[in-house]
Amino acid sequence: MLAFGPHALALLSAGLLSGACATPIVGKRLPTTELAPRAFDQHRVIEVLPSSTAAIIEVSYYQANIEYLLEGSKRALLLDSGPGKHKIAPVIAALTDLPVTVVPSHLHFDHVGGLGEFSDIALIDAEDLRKRTVDGGFTPNSTEHLGWLDKDPLQTIRVTRWLQPGEQIDLGGRMVEVMLTPGHTKTSVMLYDAAMPALFTGDFLYPGGLFVESLEEYRSTLTMLIERMPKNVTIYPAHNGRGRKTATLGYSDLTDLHNAVCGALDGTVKGKPANAFGIPATAYPVSRRLNMFVLKWPRNPADL
Repeated sequence: MLAFGPHALALLSAGLLSGACATPIVGKRLPTTELAPRAFDQHRVIEVLPSSTAAIIEVSYYQANIEYLLEGSKRALLLDSGPGKHKIAPVIAALTDLPVTVVPSHLHFDHVGGLGEFSDIALIDAEDLRKRTVDGGFTPNSTEHLGWLDKDPLQTIRVTRWLQPGEQIDLGGRMVEVMLTPGHTKTSVMLYDAAMPALFTGDFLYPGGLFVESLEEYRSTLTMLIERMPKNVTIYPAHNGRGRKTATLGYSDLTDLHNAVCGALDGTVKGKPANAFGIPATAYPVSRRLNMFVLKWPRNPADL
């Protein structure tokens, strides 16, 4: 269960819970309502969200990644494992004593860096990922991983299960849907908890500059999300929290982004040449909170 014993809860409230806690802290369940963000150690802040969900905010990492731990009564899901600069498994062990399955939202280096610390890793069964897996090991290519941007080496992912698009995962009293949502990458996924309702979007949608591999795929995914999501959905992104707190988005951000993507495709929204982490791109405005960079990949990434 996603739980803190009385002593650990007191430490968390005081902002003193440290990453030295490598064993589960069993006891009182987390409240179903939010708990203010508190430091876990010098690298991460934990924010307790509604419905036994925790955000792990990488405050010392320049991309400010956010991982999410979703807990039911029998098991838990971890969306993303962070950049791997500092071990994340002790953080998760301090938050839950349940079996944890890690689901990367996509294969970029800053989301899969800690996968090697876990024994149960699930990938989406899409494109040719399963075909490229040998003896349970999948190694992303350089364009899927992008580790060369940060001098991070490619790593082989030990896949223990394959998730089907639209699959409902029963965590015990809590159902979470795995959604295939291409656009940022071809095999990007989101997690959707219809009961909250909450959508965990990975890098597909967050405050700031979005990196778009395919405008057509973005449009298709956004059309699906706009049709399916309730107007009161809360969107939890994988980057760009408000300092030490997650920054949520909502349904209107889906429609704003859809309008901008459609405008970019039909030419009514004009873009400007830009550079996105060294990758040539075209920048488009979206809204006060969002803008997007449509990437122009060379045939050979080594040409960048």
